[in-house]
Amino acid sequence: MIEGLFDKTTIKAALTAVATRLKSQDAQTHVLVIVGGSFMALSDLRSSTQDVDTLTRLTATLRKAVSDVAIEYGYEPDWLNDHAAAYLPQGLREQDCTLLAEYPSLRVLGPPPNFVFIMKLYAARGEVDHSDMVRLWPICNFTSVADAIDLYWSAYPHAPDDEHLATYVDQIAREATTLM
Repeated sequence: MIEGLFDKTTIKAALTAVATRLKSQDAQTHVLVIVGGSFMALSDLRSSTQDVDTLTRLTATLRKAVSDVAIEYGYEPDWLNDHAAAYLPQGLREQDCTLLAEYPSLRVLGPPPNFVFIMKLYAARGEVDHSDMVRLWPICNFTSVADAIDLYWSAYPHAPDDEHLATYVDQIAREATTLM
């Protein structure tokens, strides 16, 4: 499993620091939809991650707050980033997300696990995503492998055809049963 600087406690402390800076910069409430390894860590499905990924495009105000926190705590400049926005699945709605943390100036949301699963399936970056999908499967509410495949194609209709996709998702589901 990949180890990183950001465990659940560190993520929460860093987000609190961002919220504090946002409160001093403007009165607007900003929203972050956290995904990837940071979602996994916040959900106690992984011990840590290398960075905090969000589907939310970062505004100039958010970037400034993130930069200030990076400088203060010695984090990489893009410790909180919007790189995952490129993987935004069709059909994911903010109102379907779960509140992970709330501050006067910042709301932190997490998507339903089904969407995190299919995002990782779409990204398919090797062993880390595979392990994450195995850990996610038991908390997803897919009724079958076909159900997961249907959501995948609905969310990513432009994805290249993959004749092995169902076999791979079935393998993940079988591996997940050994964790239960």
